Amino acid sequence: MTAHHNDTIAAIATPPGFGGVGIVRISGLMSRPIAQAILGRLPLPRQAEYLRFLDANGDLIDAGIALFFPSPHSFTGEDVLELRDTAGLWCWICYCGAVLNWGRAWLNPSNSRSVHF
Repeated sequence: MTAHHNDTIAAIATPPGFGGVGIVRISGLMSRPIAQAILGRLPLPRQAEYLRFLDANGDLIDAGIALFFPSPHSFTGEDVLELRDTAGLWCWICYCGAVLNWGRAWLNPSNSRSVHF
């Protein structure tokens, strides 16, 4: 699958191994609606907020720190959402799954773009 410049991407941004905090980073046009779906609202720009992280069914995955960096003032120049917590790899994979589910829900079926990890 080939990524396109305007795709929204999500990935675990924490290196493998032991660490105190894990980060899932989402970057692209869908970051705002994904944030609203997973967090219930868009976090304030560049301010760490402790929020609940929800799956596509609205069930609690975990809670942690959410940060939102609006474009163009982010590392990628796009909207970027970061989900940070201490839960470990399983929750980080769940966040990526939730992003993929929400991304698919927001994409128009006639659109050839897809969400990539």
